[in-house]
Amino acid sequence: MGNYTVDKYLGDNCYLAYDWENLKPVMWLKKYCKEYLYVWATGGKRMVFPENVGYPIGYGDQEGKEAFYMLEIHYDNPDERTGVQFETGVSFFYTNETRPIDAGLLTVGHDVTLSITIPPNAENFVTVGHCGAECTSKQFPEGGIKIFNALLHSHLSGRKLKLRQFRDQQELEWPDFDDHYDFNYQQNKHLNQEVIVLPGDHLTYECTYGSVWKKGKVVTGGMSTEDEMCQAFLWYYPKIETIEVCGSLYGVELSVADLGITNWTGVDTSESILTKFHVYEPTELAGDLEESLNTKFNWTQEIREEMERKRRYEDHVGICASRKIRRNSYFKVKYPTIVTPYEPADTCRIAGGDGLQLGVVDTFMTVFVRTLDIFL
Repeated sequence: MGNYTVDKYLGDNCYLAYDWENLKPVMWLKKYCKEYLYVWATGGKRMVFPENVGYPIGYGDQEGKEAFYMLEIHYDNPDERTGVQFETGVSFFYTNETRPIDAGLLTVGHDVTLSITIPPNAENFVTVGHCGAECTSKQFPEGGIKIFNALLHSHLSGRKLKLRQFRDQQELEWPDFDDHYDFNYQQNKHLNQEVIVLPGDHLTYECTYGSVWKKGKVVTGGMSTEDEMCQAFLWYYPKIETIEVCGSLYGVELSVADLGITNWTGVDTSESILTKFHVYEPTELAGDLEESLNTKFNWTQEIREEMERKRRYEDHVGICASRKIRRNSYFKVKYPTIVTPYEPADTCRIAGGDGLQLGVVDTFMTVFVRTLDIFL
């Protein structure tokens, strides 16, 4: 294609570009490559927009200019096979007959940082990310936004995922949830009924993890399938130009301090898009942080419970950000005070019956439908 530039900089790999002259990563590239246009995950299918809604390209300050997009594909090769060849790609269709309403993509959840640390052999460890009212009240239009499609995302440790919505001290019906999450069957789900999120509403994305599969090792936040994320991708309209991320994170400094670590440093490397951490004190935990948590740390039940409680219920740093125009605001956020929690209907009981549950039948039907869908 050629060597294109962004401002005065030569284009390159957005995450891992390296400045060999000064021997350090080119961190500025991350600022230009993080506006998501579309997200797909393993098992996903075609997504259909409402008839009057479309994705705008080449608009606003980009109108009449060349626009370039980066296609990012994550590969997983756990068996480290060599010589494997395959073809992959994407077909991109566009039209000059634009639809009247522009769609946007909003990321809600916990930022991908060390704060997402799941203890070894955990079975139901919950991490949350908040899209706080302080963000929605300032950024959302008066009539709110309408979410028409959702992708609830985590990696191999994900067990249950839930997107919750709060308004005026009440919890509304969950916009989306998955109590039997399967990393290999992630869906861009078209919502049966569009979800309206008004200014002042609060969204919380909850991820329940299990780390038994890691065989005694911790799981930390990262882009690899063996690391973890807790992010929901929501397609909505009308598009808001000044926000793409509404989320939060439990402070990294607090995360480290909670583990009793008093002297540490973070180092950016050319091998990862996330910061690596090295521990100096206490000396019994000295070394690479993740390795120390795997081999040296004493994971008592008390530490596990307190760690989950703090990350789930104490103050987070709220993030209200636009990657495109590089505008961020930060504030304290946590679960709102609610008077009425949402209680879903019990769909597993026979109406007027003796309370027998249909869980086994439901599971069989789900497997049958998925199997049939594969062969069709």
